[in-house]
Amino acid sequence: MPGKEPVYLAEATRKAETSARALVGELLGSMMKHSGRKVVLAIGLIALVLGGTGWFYRYHTTHRAAQFWGSTAAMLIRGPSSVVVFELKPIEENSKKSSDLPIKAADYFRRRSQDISDARGLVHLRNALSLDRNFDWEASDSHSEENWVLGIAFSEGEDQQTILFSVDFLQMARVVPGEDQSQVPELRRISCAPMARSLTTYFESLGIELSQDR
Repeated sequence: MPGKEPVYLAEATRKAETSARALVGELLGSMMKHSGRKVVLAIGLIALVLGGTGWFYRYHTTHRAAQFWGSTAAMLIRGPSSVVVFELKPIEENSKKSSDLPIKAADYFRRRSQDISDARGLVHLRNALSLDRNFDWEASDSHSEENWVLGIAFSEGEDQQTILFSVDFLQMARVVPGEDQSQVPELRRISCAPMARSLTTYFESLGIELSQDR
């Protein structure tokens, strides 16, 4: 997925990795001369250093996205979870068709649902939705009505997170259910412009129609 890491973060990560490799080299050299307890301690220290570097990198590349999704949804997105993608069509006024996805300002019904839990490339989609760099955090959160055309639902047991995408894949929204079933779900929007092209390519590879004339 497209997007660049901040220069300071990339530089800090490189320095940490370089220091870790140097330390590992020194410890391995020492291990060649000693055995027993010192070797065990050296291995533990190596694991601690490398684990700390990995945690630092992961936190600084995913923490804003994790805050946006919330802990339950973030876990569903990262997997493992069942994943279903579906097309959305707004219900026209005076239509007799009932909505199975009511949200504020509009009602939609789902069509052409497809289970992609085992689809090729899903792991990359999960990862992309978890990375800070794939979202435009500075874009305004417009509450104007969007033309939502595609949805994807991550679920496991009773937990579920539905995500909607606009026709141009520049906007996405997290569906936030009300506190009880009588309340209409709200949308929490975010710009996903940095990965719009990759999203389009991926969903097209699944054979999903992405025409704006729907």
